[in-house]
Amino acid sequence: MPAKKIWFFCFAFALSIFGSTAFATEVSDTLNKVQGFIQQKNYEGARSLLIDKLKAYQNEYKLWLALGYVYEAEENFDMALKAFMYASELKTNIPGLSDRIIRLQEVVKNNNGTKRTKESQSLIDKARYLVSFGKKLEGFKTFFEAVEADRSILSSDYGLIREGLYYFEENQNQLPEADFFLGAFNYYAGQYSKAVKYFENFIDANEPSPRQEDAKRLLQESREIIRGLKSQAPVTAKVEKPIKPATPSKKPDEKSPPKPKLPPPSIEGSTQITEKYSEESGESFAITLAKNKALKLLEEYDRETDERKKLQIIWRLGLIRLPLPEVMAKFAEFLGSDDIQTTIATLEALTKIGQPGAKICAPYIIVLLDHSDYRIKWYTVRTLSALPLAADKAIPRLLKIYKNESRASRQGLVVDTVYAYGDRAKAILRKMLSEALGPNKRPIAEILSVLTGENIEVLIRDS
Repeated sequence: MPAKKIWFFCFAFALSIFGSTAFATEVSDTLNKVQGFIQQKNYEGARSLLIDKLKAYQNEYKLWLALGYVYEAEENFDMALKAFMYASELKTNIPGLSDRIIRLQEVVKNNNGTKRTKESQSLIDKARYLVSFGKKLEGFKTFFEAVEADRSILSSDYGLIREGLYYFEENQNQLPEADFFLGAFNYYAGQYSKAVKYFENFIDANEPSPRQEDAKRLLQESREIIRGLKSQAPVTAKVEKPIKPATPSKKPDEKSPPKPKLPPPSIEGSTQITEKYSEESGESFAITLAKNKALKLLEEYDRETDERKKLQIIWRLGLIRLPLPEVMAKFAEFLGSDDIQTTIATLEALTKIGQPGAKICAPYIIVLLDHSDYRIKWYTVRTLSALPLAADKAIPRLLKIYKNESRASRQGLVVDTVYAYGDRAKAILRKMLSEALGPNKRPIAEILSVLTGENIEVLIRDS
């Protein structure tokens, strides 16, 4: 029997189980309509209907399960796996689902192994390296090349997308191609309407070039996706409104304090699970789900009495990569905990959230450099190598650790962390060197020498 026919019988069987319950008629009607779309092989219509309905019933496992079947029919196995996993989180022991998830995990693993070329993998590794060592513009350009060489990268790597959005927004007025890359990174993040605006701005403001051709191509793709999402929404009876936008609308003359621009984080590595973009709230449905999940985890943490499970919850909060005020306030509290494992777990979670979110906890992280427990102190040093925060306050403390440490390997770790601060570290160290007296100059010159390649004795002499 053909694979698609087998799949259809599985879906029909699941529908027969769920449709017979006394659950809300609206969800049952949706599942029936989905089955109708599938019989017509209109998988896009089925997917669009389910995604739209999930806005009102985001915790209904039947809808997530049906979405998984639709993705599987489209042979989009990555997304099918994510939908099935979400269904399994909402309800345990769904008949046959665990076997299906295991099989799909193998399929996804094999597909990713064959699709990702050596060239694109090399490029993505290079991009991560460049960004981690402060060469962000070159790194994000390399990331763009990697994604265009192999789009499957987007199924597993969203950290660089978030960082890229923040970088190009911060430097929009200084970089000639900022609008192009803001368009590309918004496109990769599933923010298609924003991508269209940036691509249009870039095309209007620049002469014909290979880069402009890239912009036109991605602009066309963005428009087609938006058009497809709108045209495939089925005509159904009016249903209750979707989730209320996180940011309430306000009158034109209302004033509110400026808010920092934070690029949209992903829900545990995927912003594509719902594909639709909310024009009203300015955020993807996936982010709304992530917020709800993070808040539920905080409630679960407060109820939990098992210390090991509490640490696991902190880890899961980091995986969501969403710097909600409630989450960051809790993390600040954790960083001041007397429990060493809680502090370390929080530092690990913050490295997953990354910048700019982790900036909120910067003062609490810096204080840990003076901690009496060597484990926390050195874990904080390692954390700052991944999150170079508060250079003015961190580098003097790092220098103090370097001076008091006799082991060369640990001194090397401090130098690596200072190196992550880039040009800012060099400027601070040069100022400290000019103000230091006598033998206090040498440790500063030693670190500065590693960062710049200059001779230690020359640095001391010229200071």
